[in-house]
Amino acid sequence: MGRKKIKLGLIFAALLSHHASIGDDLALSGPITDIEADLHDLPNSAWLVPELPKDACPQDLAADDLSQNAIDQGTTLPASCYKDAVYFIRERALLATEAGFVENGVDQKIAQDIRQHALFYTMKAAPRIANAETAVMFGADLHRPNERGETLGETIISSQAYGQNFQDKWNVMQHLYTRYKMDVGFLKNRPDFLWGLIAESKIDSVTQGITPVLNFIQNAIGVDLKSLRAPGTGANLLHLAAGKGSEELLRYIQDHQLKLSFWDDRGYHALDYAPDNFRDTVIKYTGLPKAGPAQHRPRAQTPYAEIKQYLQTVSPSYIDVTQWKRADEIVAPASDFNTFPSLHYTANPIGENKLSPVLIIAEQTRESPAGGAHIEDTSRVAMGVSRALGDPEWARIISIAQNPTSYQAGPLDFVLQYNFDDYVIVSQSIELVTDNGGALTSYNKYSNFYPPYLDTVDDKNYIHYNSAGNEGTKPCLSVDGVDFCLQHSSPDYHSMTNVRVGAARHSKADRIVVEDYSEMRPAFCALLPKKNGEFYSGTSFTSPAAASVEKKLAGVFARSATMPYGMTHEDILMALMMTAQPHGMIDEATSKITPVFYNAAGLAMNDRCGAGVIDPQRAEKLLYQMTLWSLYMPGITPSAPQTVRLTFDKSDIVTRHDNRITYRMTVPRDGIITQVRAGIPFETSTDKGAALIEIGTDKPRALDLSPSGLTTDFRFAGQQLKTGDTIRITVTKPLAEPKSRFDAKPFIDLRMVQINSPVNMALLYGKSLGFTQ
Repeated sequence: MGRKKIKLGLIFAALLSHHASIGDDLALSGPITDIEADLHDLPNSAWLVPELPKDACPQDLAADDLSQNAIDQGTTLPASCYKDAVYFIRERALLATEAGFVENGVDQKIAQDIRQHALFYTMKAAPRIANAETAVMFGADLHRPNERGETLGETIISSQAYGQNFQDKWNVMQHLYTRYKMDVGFLKNRPDFLWGLIAESKIDSVTQGITPVLNFIQNAIGVDLKSLRAPGTGANLLHLAAGKGSEELLRYIQDHQLKLSFWDDRGYHALDYAPDNFRDTVIKYTGLPKAGPAQHRPRAQTPYAEIKQYLQTVSPSYIDVTQWKRADEIVAPASDFNTFPSLHYTANPIGENKLSPVLIIAEQTRESPAGGAHIEDTSRVAMGVSRALGDPEWARIISIAQNPTSYQAGPLDFVLQYNFDDYVIVSQSIELVTDNGGALTSYNKYSNFYPPYLDTVDDKNYIHYNSAGNEGTKPCLSVDGVDFCLQHSSPDYHSMTNVRVGAARHSKADRIVVEDYSEMRPAFCALLPKKNGEFYSGTSFTSPAAASVEKKLAGVFARSATMPYGMTHEDILMALMMTAQPHGMIDEATSKITPVFYNAAGLAMNDRCGAGVIDPQRAEKLLYQMTLWSLYMPGITPSAPQTVRLTFDKSDIVTRHDNRITYRMTVPRDGIITQVRAGIPFETSTDKGAALIEIGTDKPRALDLSPSGLTTDFRFAGQQLKTGDTIRITVTKPLAEPKSRFDAKPFIDLRMVQINSPVNMALLYGKSLGFTQ
């Protein structure tokens, strides 16, 4: 994306058009300035604070510089200069300005408005005790709300100053409360801030850490500590104490007789949070039985070590690729992965989420482990890309060889049975979706799927990347006059955290070329790495590359007990899609630029590479912004992804025409789509029809069906739905009615995040920067 010159005010207007209460704060931002902004250039802060007009505000401003004429024309000069003087604590300038108010007979209300404006601006831009004291010394009123009714405390905690954290803001508020009795009661309704403050405190410091903070929260604010829980996870003070190994906090809980639940909202026990060497301490202070909770196992080692040990014990499919060659030899030379440069991020104020995502390379291969060149290469890609991205755990991958004839007994089952809600990412290559009889024969080969299995998979915290396939456009069909492409049949490839990846490469002319073999309509493409200077060939090698990108991003930004404002997979998926490059891509099959269309959310997409070729660095910058919005912005809450299932039957039929049947369903809740899944079981398995979907006012699109009737679609990602919106499904053949409990009703699954999620802010943000329409 080219660099664009954008008015700062226009950016904020686009960002916050649906957040008026937040957008009003921007009136304090001073004059609009021109900036150079795109995702490559944005600093690591939630907002861009405009430069104050230093040239117009000399440090020793004279009283006669503030003419009545300048004041009458909107008080631009004194208001701006007063802000500048308070921000930089220029007392001589403030004295001169105050003298100017007197000499020019400035109305006292105007003068006080200017003082208040400067106070609120400074506390919004960078809240500091010295600035507040300076403003108060010259007459600003800490107890007077601004013109929108926002208190000074509310302005302080909504500050987006770069490098600030909860503790910094708290120090300012505590000082102003102690010295001037500034109102802090509003924090009763901000448990997100209070929890972030507690989690950030020096938790084992008696005098400067958690104890005085908790006393203040309980006594000055009036918050019942028993009700204080982490947003998103439902963790309470006991979980925090266990997870951080804080005997001081455990003692506080015991001394104040806080009766706290041992369980968080996700079903995790306090002992599940505790390090192995701290479990006995938790038991001592809580009186828990030494055996711990029967429902969960204690965390004794890293998820990687646990899963690896489990597979080595129970699965003959586990392959230790490092036994073939040393890990550093497998991925050499580094130049093979130079299209995935190292990612950098600013840890403050995000902090450490203490997650170590596990990456599993799973191959459906008939090769024996001794001759498994394919899985060695896909494992090499995962390690090489991880190392190039700067992942310190780049060599810690798990490789398994699956039996391609049966998913029911495959080694991926352990993810469903054993995974303890860890962030597990599976990268998997797939068999061909066609057979020797051709695509249409394959399409008519299967006829059922298993929603209970899908529901079980959906509930697990694992992400399933798979290759789009290497048949190019060959599996694309025309059935009953509807053109669509064939997806893989197995339910394994249709979980709501499934991501299909296509293949592209850099050409010598520095253009991006979509490989002609890469199958249609993946979520996005990744660039192929090389092996000894030559490009790999096959989507099998872009799937582990993209999975390695998510692993790195999740390791920094994903939600955890210590970072409840962090990102979910849905956030990461949307960030990758929004920042991908869809334009100017050459289709190798036609030697022409692949046409781009825009979905209803404004994302530019093309059929060959979905949202385009992913750019990890741009996605990282956007995720940083999203995390800060989730952490600091009032009205934005961490994403809470849900799957909304709409089933339909004969009662939903609204039209019959041209031998086609249309079903109409209504959306039961507001949300933003991240992925759509459909289950379309036709009445016959030998003469199936085609299906089209129409969401809201978007035009009908053909669904890419699989032989089993399942389909996963990313073309609607980012689309906003409201309760009562309409979804129409049109099929060209009758659908099957369930005849037994094993048969599925036709359904549409909408994976959605809530409207006030950081995803919505990212979409608005993208419009202002031009990477979405």
